[in-house]
Amino acid sequence: MIPVPSFVVRLFCCLALPFAVASGQRDLKPSFDLSAEVWGGRAEGRAFSHNSGYAGAALSSWRVRKLPHVTVIAGGGIDAHKVVTCCGDAICIIATGTPACAPDYPAFSSLTAHVGLEGKWAGTARVMVGPGVFYSGSGTAAGLHGRADLATPSAGHVALVLSWRGARLPRFQGRRYEMQAVGIGIRVGD
Repeated sequence: MIPVPSFVVRLFCCLALPFAVASGQRDLKPSFDLSAEVWGGRAEGRAFSHNSGYAGAALSSWRVRKLPHVTVIAGGGIDAHKVVTCCGDAICIIATGTPACAPDYPAFSSLTAHVGLEGKWAGTARVMVGPGVFYSGSGTAAGLHGRADLATPSAGHVALVLSWRGARLPRFQGRRYEMQAVGIGIRVGD
């Protein structure tokens, strides 16, 4: 037996199902989202001097199966975070047990996959979940992410999008890390 990390198995299972469903479809309609976000993060039992900033995110999705009231979507995304430090070292949270400032929250970048549902009414609403790989200068970890967004009706195949995104890394540097972001952007391809 070849040892395979459980994350690889889970990622394959999460990706294989939506693409197996998509293989029988002829009318795959991709869309591409690009957004600017503000974010904040925290870690279990740890303090940070700076734990928020801005991010850029790109997401590509395909409509893979129409159901009676919603459509199943699948795809992937990439994002990068930047920690905003205000006033240099003038604002410093002292780490417990040391005379030094607490470190900044890691500036993560991620590569994610997702599957979700899309509904169309006056605009478009989407809810998506999936696995991801999160990288920072201090390490790499597997995690889960979720996203919800609302888009205006398309004007010339372009729509305005408001989004919320959250991520949880169950084991990064021995602790659970969480992030949330809200953003505004555009969707092309609707």
